[in-house]
Amino acid sequence: MIVTSARWGLVLTVALLTAVGCKSQDTPPAKKAPAATDKGAQAAKPGTEEDKDPVVELQKACDGGSVAKCVELGDFLVDWKKDPDAARPHYKRACDIGHPNACDKLARLDNPPPKPTGDFGSTASLESACRGGDAATCNDIGLFMIRGSNGFDANKAGAKEYFELACSEGYSEGCNNLGYMYEIGDGVAQDQEKARDLYATSCDNDNVDGCAKLGFLLDTGQYHVQDKERAEAILKKACDKGSLQGCTNLGVVRITSLRDFTGAREAFDKACDGGHMRGCTKIGLMHYFGDGTEEDHAKALEYFDKACKNGSAGGCVGVGLVHKDGKAVKKDEDKAASLFEEACSQGNERGCKELERMGLR
Repeated sequence: MIVTSARWGLVLTVALLTAVGCKSQDTPPAKKAPAATDKGAQAAKPGTEEDKDPVVELQKACDGGSVAKCVELGDFLVDWKKDPDAARPHYKRACDIGHPNACDKLARLDNPPPKPTGDFGSTASLESACRGGDAATCNDIGLFMIRGSNGFDANKAGAKEYFELACSEGYSEGCNNLGYMYEIGDGVAQDQEKARDLYATSCDNDNVDGCAKLGFLLDTGQYHVQDKERAEAILKKACDKGSLQGCTNLGVVRITSLRDFTGAREAFDKACDGGHMRGCTKIGLMHYFGDGTEEDHAKALEYFDKACKNGSAGGCVGVGLVHKDGKAVKKDEDKAASLFEEACSQGNERGCKELERMGLR
């Protein structure tokens, strides 16, 4: 589900984690790490020589506009091909479109957790490292259980407990992952306030992703609390420490809640220059509607086009609007409809609504 607020609304994509679901767990965390079935150091790779190459199939679906398949392709390249560099552009594409898991995965590629020492080739040895106090390994096991990879069965209840162990040892990524489970109610009973508190714990430990998530929740007033001034401070912290998603969200807070167009433009510029295409789209909107600046449809098109060509569905909607309205370019409703259709197929609500306005959906 995508929630938007007018043309400036933050986008929150609620995408279920990719593992097979388990029953909700409301009991307190276990005192020791949960057991997991050891399938051996190497699990058999999916498919046989007679099967279609999964990379080709996933690439085709990703190129066809499936954001989820872009993320799945990245996961496959990381987990099975052991090629994070090949996964990076697919995560980035999905992140720029607005898929939050993709942004987190991209951040982990750029800032990998400390690697545990020793020979951890089996599930049993990984569990032993976790029980010995290696919080990063506890978090990794939780991720393996979410994905059903690296020798671990898909087990969300187990993942929850390992994330709890990582978080309790001060490993902020564990708090983030656990917070996300509570935020969407995946494998646990949905508890939105607990999610907010876990993100706050992560942010307090200087985790920029936790700050970006917490700031978003505080600004939008989700989970029964709305504090726009605190949201701006937290998002500024995230942005200053390198979270491009935090910069984009900071700009939105400033332009919608605080009416600080100058500050918003600074935040959007930082996000766009860093490669976060939603920031580029927001700058395009400022120029298109004259928010805090003079209307400049040619300049708006420049930013929309940059975002669209780099995989941003919102940017494609912007290009479509320019052609639909005939501003800065010759009016071309066929091209506009094609761009709206592309954005809609990627889950962009505005693209779908524009198609409806044109009587095409």
